[in-house]
Amino acid sequence: MASIVLGDFNAQPFEMEMISPGNLNATLFKDVAIRMRSRRVSGRDYPFMCNPTLEFLSEANDNCGSYYSAAGPATFYWYCLDQAVFSPLLADKVAEYRYLRQIGDAALIKDVAPNGEISDHLPLFVRIDWSMGNER
Repeated sequence: MASIVLGDFNAQPFEMEMISPGNLNATLFKDVAIRMRSRRVSGRDYPFMCNPTLEFLSEANDNCGSYYSAAGPATFYWYCLDQAVFSPLLADKVAEYRYLRQIGDAALIKDVAPNGEISDHLPLFVRIDWSMGNER
């Protein structure tokens, strides 16, 4: 079965809410999800999900994150709270994964952060290419 869970998780990709078996069990590495499919913890199998968020982050392509905060003495500035996680059947078919900075003529960034008059988060766009990954 192919599944996608997309939303504002209020957690970074590497936090326990995302990676622990009792929650999403989302690995950051698609090869792990595809090859292993699940992991056994305390005698119970937990199916893997794949979270490609970190793979697609890059300042070079303006894909820095979905939420901006400069508060506190230590900050990441851009956070990846909005994410999409995929079952192993879809893990190698993610062709595009980006946080939209503009929709049509509407700029979603004001200064350096999301335009709070529109939303405090940037929307996530994901494109699945069904022809990708057929070599497995």
